[in-house]
Amino acid sequence: MGEKAKVEPVILCTGAAFFFILVFYLIFGAGFLCNLVGFVYPVYASIIAIETKEKGDDTQWLTYWVIYAFFGLLEHFTDVILYWVPFYFSFKLALLIWMMLPGQNGATWIYSQVRSRVAPGSISTTASGESTTGDADGVYGDAD
Repeated sequence: MGEKAKVEPVILCTGAAFFFILVFYLIFGAGFLCNLVGFVYPVYASIIAIETKEKGDDTQWLTYWVIYAFFGLLEHFTDVILYWVPFYFSFKLALLIWMMLPGQNGATWIYSQVRSRVAPGSISTTASGESTTGDADGVYGDAD
């Protein structure tokens, strides 16, 4: 099909993806699209993270899911107010995408910023998500 249209397959796939996103947006609404994008790829990435031996990606995705659940809880109790906030789902979608981007580690950054203000100095972690206090080492046994 790409040969007949004289367009590269990557461009066709990208165009088709944008078309389907637009259709989902117009038919089901921004809330559904936001929840779909905020759920499908993170589930896939979380499964991949579970299968690897590396601990840093597990921390990233566990933190993502905590923040995602917090948004869900927040929306449940404030949906009447959030309905009047213009472009709320657009901002939420941008935040979720930033939190799930592999190079950004946005979820881990948000967690560390909130954690440093809520309970400063109680638990500090390294960039890979390991505890530097050593208090919990070996509590759950070796994960290998």
